[in-house]
Amino acid sequence: MATAIPVPRLNANDDTVQVVRLLVAAGAPVRAGQAVAEVQTDKAVVEVEAPLAGIVLRLDVAAGDMVAVGRPLLWLGREGDVPPAEAAANLAPSGGISAKARLRMAELGLSPDAVAGEAGRVTVGRVEALAARRVPPAPAIDGERRALSPSQRAMVRMVGWQAVAAPAYVEVPFDQTAWQARGRRFSGDHRLPFDATLGLLAHGLVGALEGYPLANATLVDGEIHAYGSVNLGFAVKTPSGLAMVVVRKAETLDALGLVRRLFDLQRAAFANRLTPDESGGMTVAFSSLGLAVRHIPVLPPHTALIVAHAAHGATLGATYDHRLLDGAAVGRLLARLERPDDAA
Repeated sequence: MATAIPVPRLNANDDTVQVVRLLVAAGAPVRAGQAVAEVQTDKAVVEVEAPLAGIVLRLDVAAGDMVAVGRPLLWLGREGDVPPAEAAANLAPSGGISAKARLRMAELGLSPDAVAGEAGRVTVGRVEALAARRVPPAPAIDGERRALSPSQRAMVRMVGWQAVAAPAYVEVPFDQTAWQARGRRFSGDHRLPFDATLGLLAHGLVGALEGYPLANATLVDGEIHAYGSVNLGFAVKTPSGLAMVVVRKAETLDALGLVRRLFDLQRAAFANRLTPDESGGMTVAFSSLGLAVRHIPVLPPHTALIVAHAAHGATLGATYDHRLLDGAAVGRLLARLERPDDAA
Protein backbone atom coordinates (compact mmCIF):
# COMPACT_ATOMS: atom_id res chain seq x y z
CA MET A 1 0.00 0.00 0.00
CA ALA A 2 1.26 3.49 -0.87
CA THR A 3 1.95 5.71 2.16
CA ALA A 4 2.11 9.50 1.99
CA ILE A 5 4.92 11.39 3.72
CA PRO A 6 3.14 14.65 4.57
CA VAL A 7 4.42 18.16 5.17
CA PRO A 8 4.87 18.43 8.96
CA ARG A 9 3.55 21.30 11.04
CA LEU A 10 6.69 22.96 12.37
CA ASN A 11 4.98 25.63 14.49
CA ALA A 12 1.52 26.94 15.24
CA ASN A 13 1.82 30.02 13.02
CA ASP A 14 2.85 28.51 9.68
CA ASP A 15 0.27 26.82 7.44
CA THR A 16 2.73 26.49 4.57
CA VAL A 17 6.41 25.63 4.34
CA GLN A 18 8.96 25.93 1.56
CA VAL A 19 10.65 22.83 0.17
CA VAL A 20 14.36 23.61 0.33
CA ARG A 21 15.70 20.33 -1.02
CA LEU A 22 14.56 16.82 -1.89
CA LEU A 23 17.06 14.25 -0.61
CA VAL A 24 15.70 11.25 -2.54
CA ALA A 25 14.61 10.54 -6.10
CA ALA A 26 11.65 8.62 -7.50
CA GLY A 27 12.40 4.88 -7.46
CA ALA A 28 15.05 5.15 -4.72
CA PRO A 29 14.96 2.80 -1.72
CA VAL A 30 14.48 4.51 1.64
CA ARG A 31 15.09 3.16 5.13
CA ALA A 32 13.03 4.07 8.18
CA GLY A 33 14.34 7.25 9.82
CA GLN A 34 16.16 8.41 6.69
CA ALA A 35 15.89 12.13 5.84
CA VAL A 36 13.94 12.51 2.59
CA ALA A 37 13.50 16.29 2.34
CA GLU A 38 14.38 19.64 3.90
CA VAL A 39 11.60 22.17 4.50
CA GLN A 40 11.78 25.71 5.83
CA THR A 41 9.64 28.20 7.71
CA ASP A 42 10.63 31.76 8.64
CA LYS A 43 12.39 30.34 11.69
CA ALA A 44 14.33 27.24 10.67
CA VAL A 45 15.20 24.52 8.14
CA VAL A 46 14.04 21.06 9.26
CA GLU A 47 14.64 17.60 7.84
CA VAL A 48 11.62 15.38 7.16
CA GLU A 49 12.29 11.71 7.96
CA ALA A 50 10.63 8.64 6.51
CA PRO A 51 8.59 6.85 9.21
CA LEU A 52 9.00 3.50 7.43
CA ALA A 53 11.15 1.78 4.83
CA GLY A 54 10.10 1.51 1.21
CA ILE A 55 10.60 2.71 -2.33
CA VAL A 56 9.88 6.29 -3.41
CA LEU A 57 6.83 5.79 -5.61
CA ARG A 58 6.31 9.44 -6.52
CA LEU A 59 7.47 12.94 -5.63
CA ASP A 60 4.61 15.43 -5.37
CA VAL A 61 6.75 18.57 -4.87
CA ALA A 62 9.91 20.21 -6.18
CA ALA A 63 12.60 22.33 -4.54
CA GLY A 64 11.33 25.88 -4.05
CA ASP A 65 7.65 24.90 -3.81
CA MET A 66 5.47 26.41 -1.08
CA VAL A 67 3.40 23.50 0.24
CA ALA A 68 0.48 23.43 2.65
CA VAL A 69 0.94 21.60 5.95
CA GLY A 70 -0.44 18.07 5.72
CA ARG A 71 -0.10 17.76 1.94
CA PRO A 72 2.08 14.87 0.63
CA LEU A 73 5.74 15.55 -0.09
CA LEU A 74 6.20 12.08 -1.56
CA TRP A 75 4.83 8.53 -1.47
CA LEU A 76 6.51 5.38 -0.20
CA GLY A 77 5.53 1.77 -0.79
CA ARG A 78 6.55 -1.52 -2.32
CA GLU A 79 7.27 -2.32 -5.93
CA GLY A 80 3.94 -2.20 -7.81
CA ASP A 81 2.09 0.01 -5.30
CA VAL A 82 0.34 2.99 -6.90
CA PRO A 83 -0.39 6.21 -4.95
CA PRO A 84 -3.77 7.94 -5.41
CA ALA A 85 -3.85 9.86 -8.69
CA GLU A 86 -5.60 12.93 -7.25
CA ALA A 87 -2.77 13.58 -4.80
CA ALA A 88 -0.34 14.44 -7.59
CA ALA A 89 -1.93 17.87 -7.92
CA ASN A 90 -0.88 18.65 -4.34
CA LEU A 91 -1.09 22.48 -4.25
CA ALA A 92 -1.89 22.91 -7.89
CA PRO A 93 -5.29 23.83 -9.25
CA SER A 94 -5.81 23.42 -12.98
CA GLY A 95 -2.54 24.38 -14.69
CA GLY A 96 -0.53 24.53 -11.44
CA ILE A 97 1.13 27.34 -9.49
CA SER A 98 4.57 28.55 -10.43
CA ALA A 99 7.25 28.41 -7.74
CA LYS A 100 7.57 32.21 -7.65
CA ALA A 101 3.78 32.54 -7.44
CA ARG A 102 3.76 30.26 -4.39
CA LEU A 103 6.37 32.42 -2.70
CA ARG A 104 4.39 35.55 -3.55
CA MET A 105 1.25 33.97 -2.08
CA ALA A 106 3.12 33.32 1.15
CA GLU A 107 4.32 36.94 1.24
CA LEU A 108 0.76 38.23 0.72
CA GLY A 109 -0.75 35.85 3.26
CA LEU A 110 -2.80 33.96 0.65
CA SER A 111 -3.55 30.31 1.28
CA PRO A 112 -3.59 27.77 -1.58
CA ASP A 113 -7.37 27.77 -1.32
CA ALA A 114 -7.37 31.38 -2.58
CA VAL A 115 -6.51 30.20 -6.11
CA ALA A 116 -8.80 27.20 -6.12
CA GLY A 117 -10.72 27.15 -9.38
CA GLU A 118 -8.31 29.45 -11.21
CA ALA A 119 -7.94 28.16 -14.75
CA GLY A 120 -4.50 27.84 -16.31
CA ARG A 121 -1.07 28.42 -14.81
CA VAL A 122 -1.10 30.66 -11.72
CA THR A 123 1.70 33.23 -12.04
CA VAL A 124 3.00 36.03 -9.80
CA GLY A 125 0.97 38.56 -11.80
CA ARG A 126 -2.25 36.61 -11.28
CA VAL A 127 -1.55 36.25 -7.54
CA GLU A 128 -1.01 40.01 -7.18
CA ALA A 129 -4.16 40.74 -9.19
CA LEU A 130 -6.11 38.37 -6.92
CA ALA A 131 -4.75 40.11 -3.82
CA ALA A 132 -5.73 43.51 -5.26
CA ARG A 133 -9.32 42.30 -5.69
CA ARG A 134 -9.61 41.51 -2.00
CA VAL A 135 -11.10 44.92 -1.23
CA PRO A 136 -13.16 45.18 1.97
CA PRO A 137 -16.81 46.04 1.43
CA ALA A 138 -18.05 49.58 1.93
CA PRO A 139 -19.49 50.28 5.40
CA ALA A 140 -23.24 49.98 5.75
CA ILE A 141 -23.45 53.25 7.69
CA ASP A 142 -24.38 56.42 5.78
CA GLY A 143 -21.66 59.02 5.33
CA GLU A 144 -19.97 61.36 2.90
CA ARG A 145 -17.01 60.49 0.68
CA ARG A 146 -14.29 62.91 -0.28
CA ALA A 147 -10.97 62.66 -2.09
CA LEU A 148 -7.72 62.07 -0.22
CA SER A 149 -5.18 64.86 -0.07
CA PRO A 150 -1.75 64.20 -1.64
CA SER A 151 -0.20 63.59 1.78
CA GLN A 152 -3.05 61.23 2.73
CA ARG A 153 -2.59 59.27 -0.52
CA ALA A 154 1.10 58.95 0.26
CA MET A 155 0.25 57.62 3.72
CA VAL A 156 -2.18 55.05 2.26
CA ARG A 157 0.54 53.80 -0.09
CA MET A 158 3.00 53.54 2.77
CA VAL A 159 0.67 51.71 5.13
CA GLY A 160 -0.34 49.29 2.37
CA TRP A 161 3.14 47.74 2.41
CA GLN A 162 2.32 46.21 5.81
CA ALA A 163 0.01 43.74 4.05
CA VAL A 164 2.95 42.50 1.96
CA ALA A 165 5.85 42.58 4.42
CA ALA A 166 6.09 40.83 7.80
CA PRO A 167 6.66 43.84 10.07
CA ALA A 168 8.16 43.35 13.53
CA TYR A 169 9.60 45.77 16.07
CA VAL A 170 12.55 45.91 18.46
CA GLU A 171 14.02 48.74 20.55
CA VAL A 172 17.11 49.53 22.61
CA PRO A 173 18.07 52.36 25.02
CA PHE A 174 20.47 54.99 23.78
CA ASP A 175 22.41 57.89 25.26
CA GLN A 176 20.19 60.85 24.42
CA THR A 177 22.34 63.28 26.42
CA ALA A 178 25.53 62.33 24.57
CA TRP A 179 23.84 62.65 21.18
CA GLN A 180 22.37 66.05 22.01
CA ALA A 181 25.77 67.29 23.19
CA ARG A 182 27.32 66.01 19.97
CA GLY A 183 24.63 67.78 17.94
CA ARG A 184 25.20 71.11 19.71
CA ARG A 185 28.98 70.89 19.24
CA PHE A 186 28.59 69.96 15.60
CA SER A 187 26.18 72.83 14.90
CA GLY A 188 28.51 75.27 16.64
CA ASP A 189 31.65 74.00 14.91
CA HIS A 190 30.03 74.34 11.48
CA ARG A 191 27.94 77.43 12.29
CA LEU A 192 24.69 75.70 11.44
CA PRO A 193 21.48 77.59 12.29
CA PHE A 194 19.72 74.38 13.47
CA ASP A 195 20.18 71.40 15.77
CA ALA A 196 22.15 68.70 13.92
CA THR A 197 21.35 65.85 16.35
CA LEU A 198 18.80 63.96 14.21
CA GLY A 199 20.88 64.42 11.08
CA LEU A 200 23.89 62.94 12.87
CA LEU A 201 21.79 59.99 14.06
CA ALA A 202 20.67 59.43 10.48
CA HIS A 203 24.29 59.57 9.32
CA GLY A 204 25.17 57.01 11.99
CA LEU A 205 22.43 54.73 10.67
CA VAL A 206 23.84 54.90 7.13
CA GLY A 207 27.26 53.90 8.46
CA ALA A 208 25.81 51.05 10.53
CA LEU A 209 24.23 49.50 7.43
CA GLU A 210 27.65 48.41 6.15
CA GLY A 211 27.55 45.31 8.32
CA TYR A 212 23.88 44.55 7.65
CA PRO A 213 23.25 44.42 3.87
CA LEU A 214 19.78 42.87 4.24
CA ALA A 215 18.67 46.04 6.06
CA ASN A 216 19.10 47.83 2.72
CA ALA A 217 17.19 45.32 0.63
CA THR A 218 13.71 44.02 -0.11
CA LEU A 219 11.99 40.92 -1.49
CA VAL A 220 10.81 40.80 -5.11
CA ASP A 221 9.05 37.69 -6.45
CA GLY A 222 10.54 35.61 -3.68
CA GLU A 223 14.11 36.78 -4.30
CA ILE A 224 16.32 39.21 -2.38
CA HIS A 225 16.72 42.56 -4.13
CA ALA A 226 19.84 44.14 -2.61
CA TYR A 227 19.99 47.87 -3.31
CA GLY A 228 23.14 49.25 -4.90
CA SER A 229 23.08 52.45 -2.86
CA VAL A 230 21.53 53.81 0.32
CA ASN A 231 18.61 56.14 -0.36
CA LEU A 232 17.76 57.41 3.10
CA GLY A 233 14.14 58.33 3.77
CA PHE A 234 13.58 60.86 6.57
CA ALA A 235 10.13 61.60 8.00
CA VAL A 236 9.16 65.28 8.14
CA LYS A 237 5.99 66.65 9.71
CA THR A 238 4.77 69.59 7.63
CA PRO A 239 1.64 71.77 7.92
CA SER A 240 0.05 69.75 5.11
CA GLY A 241 0.86 66.35 6.59
CA LEU A 242 3.66 63.83 6.95
CA ALA A 243 6.27 63.76 4.18
CA MET A 244 9.20 61.46 3.50
CA VAL A 245 12.22 63.27 2.08
CA VAL A 246 14.89 61.10 0.47
CA VAL A 247 18.66 61.60 0.49
CA ARG A 248 19.93 59.61 -2.48
CA LYS A 249 23.30 57.86 -2.30
CA ALA A 250 23.56 58.81 1.35
CA GLU A 251 26.57 56.52 1.78
CA THR A 252 28.63 58.96 -0.36
CA LEU A 253 28.04 61.92 2.00
CA ASP A 254 30.05 62.79 5.10
CA ALA A 255 28.24 63.89 8.24
CA LEU A 256 28.18 67.57 7.30
CA GLY A 257 27.00 66.85 3.76
CA LEU A 258 24.15 64.65 4.94
CA VAL A 259 23.06 67.04 7.70
CA ARG A 260 22.95 69.97 5.25
CA ARG A 261 21.14 67.92 2.61
CA LEU A 262 18.47 66.91 5.12
CA PHE A 263 17.99 70.52 6.17
CA ASP A 264 17.53 71.62 2.53
CA LEU A 265 15.04 68.81 1.89
CA GLN A 266 13.03 69.66 4.99
CA ARG A 267 12.74 73.27 3.85
CA ALA A 268 11.59 72.07 0.43
CA ALA A 269 8.99 69.82 2.08
CA PHE A 270 7.56 72.73 4.10
CA ALA A 271 7.35 74.78 0.91
CA ASN A 272 5.76 71.89 -1.07
CA ARG A 273 8.68 71.99 -3.51
CA LEU A 274 9.92 68.41 -3.32
CA THR A 275 10.70 66.73 -6.64
CA PRO A 276 9.83 63.05 -7.24
CA ASP A 277 13.49 62.10 -6.69
CA GLU A 278 13.44 63.93 -3.37
CA SER A 279 10.32 62.20 -2.07
CA GLY A 280 10.50 58.65 -3.44
CA GLY A 281 12.80 55.71 -3.99
CA MET A 282 13.94 55.25 -0.39
CA THR A 283 15.70 52.01 0.53
CA VAL A 284 15.89 52.54 4.31
CA ALA A 285 14.28 55.14 6.56
CA PHE A 286 14.55 57.16 9.77
CA SER A 287 11.77 58.74 11.81
CA SER A 288 11.57 60.79 15.01
CA LEU A 289 8.77 61.64 17.41
CA GLY A 290 10.34 63.83 20.06
CA LEU A 291 7.48 63.82 22.56
CA ALA A 292 6.96 60.06 22.51
CA VAL A 293 8.24 57.49 24.98
CA ARG A 294 7.98 54.83 22.27
CA HIS A 295 7.61 55.35 18.53
CA ILE A 296 6.67 52.31 16.40
CA PRO A 297 6.71 53.53 12.77
CA VAL A 298 5.14 52.01 9.69
CA LEU A 299 7.55 50.25 7.35
CA PRO A 300 7.76 52.21 4.05
CA PRO A 301 7.16 50.34 0.77
CA HIS A 302 10.04 48.26 -0.59
CA THR A 303 12.16 48.72 2.53
CA ALA A 304 13.24 46.28 5.22
CA LEU A 305 14.06 48.77 7.98
CA ILE A 306 12.92 52.07 9.47
CA VAL A 307 14.67 53.31 12.62
CA ALA A 308 12.61 55.34 15.08
CA HIS A 309 13.90 57.92 17.57
CA ALA A 310 11.86 58.76 20.67
CA ALA A 311 13.63 61.49 22.63
CA HIS A 312 11.30 61.48 25.61
CA GLY A 313 11.85 57.79 26.23
CA ALA A 314 15.53 57.88 25.23
CA THR A 315 14.97 54.85 23.02
CA LEU A 316 15.84 53.84 19.49
CA GLY A 317 13.46 51.36 17.90
CA ALA A 318 13.11 49.80 14.50
CA THR A 319 10.31 48.33 12.48
CA TYR A 320 11.78 45.69 10.19
CA ASP A 321 10.70 43.11 7.62
CA HIS A 322 10.96 39.79 9.42
CA ARG A 323 11.20 37.99 6.08
CA LEU A 324 14.72 39.41 5.70
CA LEU A 325 15.87 40.38 9.19
CA ASP A 326 15.55 38.98 12.69
CA GLY A 327 15.31 40.84 15.97
CA ALA A 328 18.81 39.93 17.12
CA ALA A 329 20.44 41.42 14.01
CA VAL A 330 18.35 44.58 14.21
CA GLY A 331 19.13 44.91 17.91
CA ARG A 332 22.87 44.72 17.17
CA LEU A 333 22.51 47.33 14.44
CA LEU A 334 20.68 49.69 16.81
CA ALA A 335 23.29 49.11 19.51
CA ARG A 336 25.86 50.69 17.19
CA LEU A 337 23.88 53.93 17.54
CA GLU A 338 23.76 53.91 21.35
CA ARG A 339 26.46 56.58 21.64
CA PRO A 340 27.89 59.01 19.05
CA ASP A 341 31.34 57.43 19.37
CA ASP A 342 29.92 54.03 18.43
CA ALA A 343 28.27 55.47 15.31
CA ALA A 344 31.31 57.44 14.16
